[in-house]
Amino acid sequence: MPGWTRAEELLEAELRQCAEAGQDASRLIEAVRAREAGDANALLAALDAMAAAGIEDPPGEPSEIEGIEALAAGAVDPGCELNDEALFDRLHGAWLGRCVGCALGKPLEEFMHPAGGLTSRERVRVYVEGTGPGEYPIRDFVRLRSASEARTGNSCCPRSTREGVVCMEPDDDMRYTVLATRVLEESGAEFESWDVARAWMRHLPYMSVCTAETQAYRNLVERCEFHLGSDWSRERQAVDWAWVRTRQNPYREWVGAAIRADAYGYACPGEPKRAARLAYRDARISHTGNGIYGAMFVAGIVAAALVLSDACEVVEAGLACVPGDSRLARAVRESVRACASAADDEAALDAVDRIVAGLDAAHAIVHAVIVAAALVRGGSDAMRVLSIAVGAGRDTDCNGATAGSIVGAMVGASGVPGHMSGRLCDALETGLGDEGRVSIRAMAKRSLEIVGCVRSGGRSGGRASTIGD
Repeated sequence: MPGWTRAEELLEAELRQCAEAGQDASRLIEAVRAREAGDANALLAALDAMAAAGIEDPPGEPSEIEGIEALAAGAVDPGCELNDEALFDRLHGAWLGRCVGCALGKPLEEFMHPAGGLTSRERVRVYVEGTGPGEYPIRDFVRLRSASEARTGNSCCPRSTREGVVCMEPDDDMRYTVLATRVLEESGAEFESWDVARAWMRHLPYMSVCTAETQAYRNLVERCEFHLGSDWSRERQAVDWAWVRTRQNPYREWVGAAIRADAYGYACPGEPKRAARLAYRDARISHTGNGIYGAMFVAGIVAAALVLSDACEVVEAGLACVPGDSRLARAVRESVRACASAADDEAALDAVDRIVAGLDAAHAIVHAVIVAAALVRGGSDAMRVLSIAVGAGRDTDCNGATAGSIVGAMVGASGVPGHMSGRLCDALETGLGDEGRVSIRAMAKRSLEIVGCVRSGGRSGGRASTIGD
């Protein structure tokens, strides 16, 4: 079974991935012939053979940490001089901002792709404008219904609309943040990729993962032993991570690893390079190249945002964590330049559209470009940052969550729009069985405790803090 989608669609996605990365598609000749013959099994076998032979990284875009850091500018750690109370406020702001941004984008995720003659961004704008006068630019959770639905289609996720929101409902953007927090608590800053993979198997139902994560999950199950009662499941196993992340996985440069990265930034305030290294260990399970860079960029930028207040500085801190000549870094720099000189926010988003044209809505580069644009234009105005990130369309909950996390880290809890954060009632439904419904404030406190443990080289629980009580 191909996992996320049919074998034929996996091949189409792989052909597209090769074209985007400038990789040799001649390796796929046998797969194309199998598709033409209607032989799905032969098609999958050809994809397997390609992964077994090894998929080479494009020049200047390595997937191993040594190569990545050799080509990165090298983040200059600003350090952290905040006391616990001030740092807790920043962490609380980051968690609140991530939840608010995610909830804001969820109902509009239905408009991820063009339809009805409208681009994704146009579908978002037309829908929101149709919910009432003065609704666009976005200034609040979106309404459940719009007078423009005949043109745009319906929204989704009513529990995240203005009429329905009473908490942060389950979402993968938040689930991964909580799960990474668990990994750091249980395994400390020296965790390995195996610890993350094992956490997936213990806590993530297969139906709750998508695209690259779906494919990597399947590959892990085929190669490794995870039964809870076995001795093997308790021990770290040798894993061919290059095979796990590439076998039948054309989504390896999409956004999945980036939405798993925030907790590593929370763990390393003022240390973007260290945060990026932690994010790498998670990302390499399912992603390559720019998919990994997307995660390292997010982790680095979050770590910097917890101690800095200038949006351009935090974006630069994130860029310093990834290869400077990678497609992601080049696109983000182009976005920053264009947005800094744009006449207004809509003109800035016009530039974003041009920069990411041709890439899938869920590509890591698209996500990074939109987040950077929102930060450069919005600065420390959290509502404006969220409005731009979600108003850009595409993967709106991912973009809103990451942008919200970063600006929330910059401005603290009081800087996150209170008319939105208050309606979440300090509640996050994780979708993780043994976590269930948690307090957003309590998650920030857990992150604060992790910071202390990372600094001391221990695991969470090593220090008791009353901050946040």
